[in-house]
Amino acid sequence: MKLSNIKSFFEGSLTAKNLKANILEEIEEYKLGSKTEAKNMPVYVTEDIELNIVEIELEFLCNAYLEDELEEIELNYLADALLLSNRVTFENESIADRTGYLTDPEINGHLTKSIV
Repeated sequence: MKLSNIKSFFEGSLTAKNLKANILEEIEEYKLGSKTEAKNMPVYVTEDIELNIVEIELEFLCNAYLEDELEEIELNYLADALLLSNRVTFENESIADRTGYLTDPEINGHLTKSIV
């Protein structure tokens, strides 16, 4: 997944449907990894731009999940990708912490719409 695709998604020039199509194979590997005993869940990030995550982007991701544009596993994957990238910064620690809560359900439990 390219960071530029995430930025395009935030800006509205890439739809959730197209974003999902771009990461379909990655999501399948991520799902398979979650089912293994070792929980080896690969995350692929092409760091083609710098990306700063502010409150509005976090809200955008959460709303995409709440509006059924993204599935839980897709939101987990995107959150993991943002947190693992060396070229992503967060406006503040609170945004980084809340993004972390959206990652792998093995760590924080499954997401529900009321939690998000």
